[in-house]
Amino acid sequence: MHQFKPWISRSILSATVALAVVANIAIAQCPDGSPPPCRRPAAVPMLRRTNPPLDVRAWIVVPFGNVMKAPDLDWLRDASVNLLSLDLGRWTDIRVVPDKRVGDLLRELPPMQAGTALTLSDGLSIARRAGAGRLVMGDFFRAGKGARFVANVFDVATGAKLRSAVQQAGEQDSLLTAFTPLARSVLAVPPPLDAAIGELGTTRLDAYQEYLIGVRLMNADVMVEARQHLERAIALDSTFALAHFQLSYVLGWGDPLGPRTDALQHALAAARLGTRLPRRERTLIDARVASASSEHGKACNIIAPLVARDSSDVQALTTLGECSFHDGEVVVSATDTLAARFRSSWNVSLRAFQRVLELDPSSYVAFEHIFEMLQSNFRRGCLGTTSMVECSRWRAVVLRRGDTLETVPVLYQGKEWSVQMDRSVVEQPAVFSLAAARTMATRWLLADTTSERAHYALGQAVLALGQIEAAHREFAYTPMRATPDNLTNLHQRLEVAVKLGLGSEARTLFDSAGRINPDNPNRQYGVASIDLAFGRFARWDSVVTQRAASLGPASLGYFRQMGRALIGGPAPDLDQLTWAYQSGIRDSACDRNCRLVTIYASHAFVIGLANPTWSPLIAPPFTDSRQMLMYAITTRDSAAIRSAAVAVDKAARDIVRSGRSEIGRAMLAANGYLAIRDSAAALVSTRFFVDSAMSILPINRALFCLGPDMCVVPAVLWPRMMLLRADLEVAKGRPEVAKIWYDKLLSLWSTADAEFLPVVERVRKARAALGR
Repeated sequence: MHQFKPWISRSILSATVALAVVANIAIAQCPDGSPPPCRRPAAVPMLRRTNPPLDVRAWIVVPFGNVMKAPDLDWLRDASVNLLSLDLGRWTDIRVVPDKRVGDLLRELPPMQAGTALTLSDGLSIARRAGAGRLVMGDFFRAGKGARFVANVFDVATGAKLRSAVQQAGEQDSLLTAFTPLARSVLAVPPPLDAAIGELGTTRLDAYQEYLIGVRLMNADVMVEARQHLERAIALDSTFALAHFQLSYVLGWGDPLGPRTDALQHALAAARLGTRLPRRERTLIDARVASASSEHGKACNIIAPLVARDSSDVQALTTLGECSFHDGEVVVSATDTLAARFRSSWNVSLRAFQRVLELDPSSYVAFEHIFEMLQSNFRRGCLGTTSMVECSRWRAVVLRRGDTLETVPVLYQGKEWSVQMDRSVVEQPAVFSLAAARTMATRWLLADTTSERAHYALGQAVLALGQIEAAHREFAYTPMRATPDNLTNLHQRLEVAVKLGLGSEARTLFDSAGRINPDNPNRQYGVASIDLAFGRFARWDSVVTQRAASLGPASLGYFRQMGRALIGGPAPDLDQLTWAYQSGIRDSACDRNCRLVTIYASHAFVIGLANPTWSPLIAPPFTDSRQMLMYAITTRDSAAIRSAAVAVDKAARDIVRSGRSEIGRAMLAANGYLAIRDSAAALVSTRFFVDSAMSILPINRALFCLGPDMCVVPAVLWPRMMLLRADLEVAKGRPEVAKIWYDKLLSLWSTADAEFLPVVERVRKARAALGR
């Protein structure tokens, strides 16, 4: 929780500065004193968990042993679980533990046993963890060009062997079909009348081997490589239904650059080709078709019975969690048009993903969804349509009631919306939710201190809480590779490095992230505004030039100078450029509010610093204190400026105290105080922005928009506020604090463009004047 102090005594300040200097050194190294990347610490024992009761109708298959250690047959270790579980799953009077769950349980074994043949004790232990009363384990041997399989069935409660079954596959091509008769022998009962025994969906061994690798990678959340292997499987056999299904699943959420439109096509192909698959797989495919069609409510209805039948089916639980999370359909009361509810509950989604984490504590997919819900301040809803008009009317402030989330949709900016917003300020639900996420990530890390994903999860949680140094330490354990599945990691590490003023590290991360998807038009303004934070203008000028071609010649000069003014560069004619740009808007649909939004950035983030004698572009009436302050600054009404600045500053603190991002209000308040030459009040607001508001403001959130699809991210303002902090600290006689911020700025701006060098040189001289 953030604490706010309007002043700091000199004794406390000196201690704070000393700690800050030490922290600045510590964050550039690992906990053991070595430079990043950090070595993995020794593992601690797994947290103890209670085994579920044994169910004699529940069966589990564990990997068969490669007795002769034949390298070309080693893929049968995983295949034995996948294929035998698939065939056993055709019987409806038993429950088979899915192969995904088996893989999760295998990871709980000591590392030295990975890849080795399981002992009976290992198998029984895994079965007990799954609550399975029947265990199938065995071996395979090379036999000519094929293999011989021996399967043993054990009673898990007593450890007694119930029966054995042997099956021979004379040729490589018959390896895939050998498990069907083996399944009948294992159960010692005839097959169900409606089961299409032996229908795997492919007869090609090479396609199945690619599929097996793809599924293994998918279960480990390595989505980019999983997609590649699943695509190869389909290239080898385009009729392979299971490969189409798993590829659709990967494309549906596993692409960090955005959802793929072909996810639905692969889901439909799986449904068309998989009619003879077991009931579980057909159910998962039907739910996948609904999800890929954005029919999330239908997907939940399809998958819920499967979860009710087997609460340990991780893929079914994940599907239920996803459809419940993404379903934003609002149902309005038939008797009261102002009373509504969401069709699906985020609490159902939370419980589903929490159950996944109980089964597999290393599931980053589950943690990611839980974290997304816990850090959400709002939930948007749609009323029977996907039109933007309807989907912008209904929203809910995410509140808490005990351990559950409370999301009640109301009309946006109506009376009930104001009530919910007031509750969020008083109750601070985001603070409690983020603390819960941090606790969850900490437990994961305690369970496996060698896990990079656990360190990353904890880093995400503490970053959302504004604990920047702690986030930097956790992210040091994660890789810096420039791959699509690591893009979010790169962005968050970049955010931390910029906030800490680690220029070299920040630029390396920025360049790595840019290589992944350099030409994505949906990200170009965000990427360009981050580049501005380094004092570099080429990327910004390029994207605004492209945009100005459709908005008229007056827009180009305005956009170019706005980029320079936002980071504190000289823009003496921005007042006139703003007038020219606003006057040149010819869109008749752009009303007064539209025009206010268009030039909001100029007034909110530039006036008072670039030029205190701006012409008033806005006039009463106003909807909030920010507009009042902007107008007061341009009219030079000192009393009105102070009154509005106090109101804006208070609003910023209330918002941050509730755990939400205040999006530049404290900066605007500082501008107001500077306009009336109250540097003491400006310093208080600036400290609050840099120390508290900036710390929880994500780098990937839109700070403001200069026009349609032209949204700028917060990083553009951070260096300028650091500079203001340093200058004001000098003015107040605190040079040791000023040194810290000047040094951070010089690190960020060490590769600045030539036209920005006068600003850099001014900072360098100010820093030199303070001594070493």
